[in-house]
Amino acid sequence: MKPVLLFNTRAAFILLLLGNTAFALQTRPLLTSHTDINYKSADTVHKHIAESLEAKGLDRSTAWERTDKLFTAETINIDLKLHHLANHPTLSLSGEAVNQGLAKRALFEKPLNLDAYDSLVGFVQEIKGHSLDEHTLEAVGQISTLNRSFSS
Repeated sequence: MKPVLLFNTRAAFILLLLGNTAFALQTRPLLTSHTDINYKSADTVHKHIAESLEAKGLDRSTAWERTDKLFTAETINIDLKLHHLANHPTLSLSGEAVNQGLAKRALFEKPLNLDAYDSLVGFVQEIKGHSLDEHTLEAVGQISTLNRSFSS
C-alpha cells in the first residue's frame, strides 16, 4: 500500500496563490487619490496660485508673473509632484494648505524646487509653522526621491 501525501507541491502552490490573493484584497494603497484641490495639469496649478495671489490684492499680470517664477526646476509633472506632497499620510497636508503655501512663496518671490529635499523641507516647515520631527523629515525624503524619479 502506497502512503497518500496530503501536502504535495501542487497543494502548496495553490495554498500560496490563494493566500496571496486574499492578502491583496485586504490591503489598501499607501496614498489615497482624494485631494481638496484637484491638480490636473501644470496650467491648473499655475491658475490656482495666480487666483490666490489675485485674492490677496495683486493685479492679474503681476500674479501670473510671480507664479511663473515660483518653480525653479522644469514644470514637468508638477501636478503629480504636488499630489505626492498633498497626499502623503505622514505629512497630513491638505491640498488647500499646499496651495496657500505656494501662493505665499510666489508672493514673496521665493522659488521652490519640488525635487530638492532641502527646498521641500523648508516648504513643509512654512506650511506647518514649526520644526519637523524625524518621521516627517523621512516622509519629505521619500517625496523628494519620488519626485526626482518623475523628472526628465
